[in-house]
Amino acid sequence: MQVPFFMIVTGDRDAYIADYCIKSFSLIKNIDIKLIIYSNYVSTKLKKMYFPIWIKYPYVQLISNDHHDDEKYVKTDNINYQEGRFDIPGKIWDKELKKIDSEFIGIVDADCEILNPNTVYDYVKILQSNNNLLAVTSHFFKGGISKSSKLPPPIKDLQVTEQPQYGHFFIIYRKKNIDFNISTQIRWEIKENNTAILWDTHSYLQNTLINKGLKIKVLNKKYSKQIIHYGGFAKNTVLNENNIVFYRRIRILRHVGFLNIPFSNILFKIIHKFFFNKSIKDRNQLHQEK
Repeated sequence: MQVPFFMIVTGDRDAYIADYCIKSFSLIKNIDIKLIIYSNYVSTKLKKMYFPIWIKYPYVQLISNDHHDDEKYVKTDNINYQEGRFDIPGKIWDKELKKIDSEFIGIVDADCEILNPNTVYDYVKILQSNNNLLAVTSHFFKGGISKSSKLPPPIKDLQVTEQPQYGHFFIIYRKKNIDFNISTQIRWEIKENNTAILWDTHSYLQNTLINKGLKIKVLNKKYSKQIIHYGGFAKNTVLNENNIVFYRRIRILRHVGFLNIPFSNILFKIIHKFFFNKSIKDRNQLHQEK
């Protein structure tokens, strides 16, 4: 059985970290995998730099979308919320995931790197053991009153309650349990008294199917150390080929620590903030094309 993963690489920044994340799939030896890489307006410079490398990996299938090269960015097509100048991920997932012919479908962000392949093996084993599972992930966000600075413009001045969301930066779904008539895109409803309800990416799909009796398994915290999600990399304005190596090393040490020394990750958290504070601010900003 082959397990396909779907990765969207976006714009003129994602590829710098995606190069490491794509390579990390070579750690997976015990199951047959395929990594489908979807180019979301990746710049021609980065296509020339990285695509010839990626396509050499035996597990990579590359959707290069060369027609994007002549376009500045995608039009909004009546979608009134998007981050950045490119296709929103939900629009791509809604179109592409249903085309994948497989029992399971993995979704992985371009800035999510595998540090230990046991995570992938255990995800698949758990899904195989329970047909009632919709998905397996290692992160859960319980929701609540939003404090985000990235709220969609129509609700940014309202009191917004975010609904629960299961981490989708590295998740494996059982395809037959997905209802492809339900969008993965962000969704909101404006209520009375200046309030609103928000379902972030994948949240509406997940919660709708859970309410129908399906379940999502959230693994314990040890698995969170086996992958690293750099987060919001496509938004950054300071990370590039000149500093990505140093940035990645600091982020991994911040994530897992140094030689199992207790609290050593705190030191690297300070180093990360000192050298890359601008990139931390970038990931928390809303970038919207008018």
